[in-house]
Amino acid sequence: MTFTVTSAAPTNGTQLKAIDLAGLAMAWDASSGLLYVGTADYDGAYPNSIVAIDGNTGSVVKVQTVSPDPDLVNVSANGQYLYAA
Repeated sequence: MTFTVTSAAPTNGTQLKAIDLAGLAMAWDASSGLLYVGTADYDGAYPNSIVAIDGNTGSVVKVQTVSPDPDLVNVSANGQYLYAA
């Protein structure tokens, strides 16, 4: 999955961390501060999974195996549900 990051002002403390995932889709949950990534069957560490990444540390905090190639991921408005297809 490719995305573009525009440069931030150097005084705001923004940091980037690269995570090696074969991501097909992602969704941000502002209420929990987690980024959910659906990974492909060829991902080396977490194949066919939904991976929850802590937005503050960039570390994987939860993993759930799902049906092959979850390429649609969405979080409900209140953050109570995660939908994947």
